[in-house]
Amino acid sequence: MKAILSRFNPNGKVNVFMQNTGNESAKQTFFRRFRKPDLIQWLPASPFSFDENTHDCIVAALPENHLVRQLLGKHRLGAELDAGAYLIQQLMDDGKSTVLITGGDLAGLLYGISDLAANLRKTESGLEYTGDAKLEKPAFQLRGFWNWDIRTRWNTDCEFPVSYCCQLDYPHDAAVYIDNMKRVIDGMIDYRRNVLTIWGFLRDEHGGIEAAQEVCRYANDHGIDLCPGIGTHFYGGPFYRGDHPFNLDTHIRTHPDNAKVGSFGYLRPCPTDPKNISWLKNGIHWLFETFEIKGVNLENGDYFLCECPRCQSEIRKLKSENPQFIQSQYLSYKPVLEELVDIPQSKWNVYATYTGFSPHVGKTLDPLDWQYDEEEKKRQDVLMARNPHIKNKALKHRPAFADLYPDQTIAQWNVDGQLRQSIPLTGFLDDGDPHIVYDGPLWTKEMKAPCDRNVFYSTSSLEGSLCLSSIKELAIRVAQGGFDGAIYYGERSPREVPVEINYLAQSHFSYHPLDSLREFASAQLSHRVGGEELAQEFIEILCRKDAGQLTDEDRATSRRHEGEFRGAMTHTNATPDHTSNYSVERFDSWCPYSYWRWLGG
Repeated sequence: MKAILSRFNPNGKVNVFMQNTGNESAKQTFFRRFRKPDLIQWLPASPFSFDENTHDCIVAALPENHLVRQLLGKHRLGAELDAGAYLIQQLMDDGKSTVLITGGDLAGLLYGISDLAANLRKTESGLEYTGDAKLEKPAFQLRGFWNWDIRTRWNTDCEFPVSYCCQLDYPHDAAVYIDNMKRVIDGMIDYRRNVLTIWGFLRDEHGGIEAAQEVCRYANDHGIDLCPGIGTHFYGGPFYRGDHPFNLDTHIRTHPDNAKVGSFGYLRPCPTDPKNISWLKNGIHWLFETFEIKGVNLENGDYFLCECPRCQSEIRKLKSENPQFIQSQYLSYKPVLEELVDIPQSKWNVYATYTGFSPHVGKTLDPLDWQYDEEEKKRQDVLMARNPHIKNKALKHRPAFADLYPDQTIAQWNVDGQLRQSIPLTGFLDDGDPHIVYDGPLWTKEMKAPCDRNVFYSTSSLEGSLCLSSIKELAIRVAQGGFDGAIYYGERSPREVPVEINYLAQSHFSYHPLDSLREFASAQLSHRVGGEELAQEFIEILCRKDAGQLTDEDRATSRRHEGEFRGAMTHTNATPDHTSNYSVERFDSWCPYSYWRWLGG
């Protein structure tokens, strides 16, 4: 790897030609990641301000920018970049260096700026990019964060409980909500995500319409597609919580005759009642007319069933042997998904299935699982006998909705129960696509998701523990099966070391799904743990830690590196003049210190 150097101009600064983007998001991303504005001479990305004969420079702009077109043409470079892709390339001209950053879309450009700016280091003669020239292309079309407002804790002042429950009051105000979500969006640029689902998107408690609009504007300025979580018959409807016509509880209260007692005794609107269908369609149109959103993430309430004669009759017409709740989903989602076809700005029409697509249930079928024994199997059998809805939730055949929903809709499958999850990290250390991934009974290599478009949803990162094995396994499945991508929880702050490693792994393997852990460490951990050699040492120790084989020598090594970086540590926190900053920047010594401290702990 050869470092790329941009030399200082006579004023002791590096010229940066930056395209003006919405609310200066490109400039803000550079500043947020580099944090040394006094070393930068900002200039517009225009041929009229660009003098190629003067000094080294950095150019960051989209391919259609006139200056970028000139540079690409002069150096005979193509820039056929899809969405989410970006190029970092050094162009040499008579000894002068121009570092070009461009992207397939706004998000791709910002990914490239974040990558370069976070890896710039000051030298005596200029700014050195410690990465390498690269062309990054995503393997995943959809790279999602899935967040409940009540659990998102990127703001250090949040007092949210670590709770799976979503039906809690929001304890803060609009300012905290907006700041939290802006920090998440900034993080999505750093970790190369493109779709943000927010459940609890609209609450009176945190600013209602105005606050949600502000979050939408910030997302669009950064090229992030915001897709609110919408409950069709649960989770608040289009307006999650508040006194609003499109809030579900308000609708039931004002139209009690349209509600039915469904499964689990909940009073919910009947999915086939024409008045409820009209209400739901109107709510969806209101959402797209009021907010700059790019799709929705639909749920109908876990295993919700309406048992009225009309709904039951419609389900029988489907002639399916699948569990009834799967057929009921068709009734709940169908009006919305069909309506979305006529809404041009809706790119991501995702619906939850609440299940995997394996005909089996329970990871204890996997002999790799350390919990696999006869006693555990008996316990699972008892649990399922007591809860038949769990036993019978597995998909047995291709569901009717796979053929009946519009082609552009995306099925969201809960695949945690299909993943082996217990593959030791050593299995991925040197091999990015090991055979062991395909050896489990729950997801054979030949087993494909039943719909035309599919995305995999994983809860493995919810609690903040390291889940590298699941992330790697899921990436392989997406790549080898040709699926749309993966959705993970993005609620926890990357200030927690295992959380950031998870985010880094999700980012890396969504672009390079068949890379080994050694390749991941080289690309993502080198500048976080102190260099390439230390990155390989770190990942080897991490694999042994995962296997429960951490040695005294490993602990001593971790403590030694921790002490080395603690001695040199300078910790600069987020600046107060940019509200969307957060403390995940790669501080010269703080970041390696925290990583080695966590590893040896």
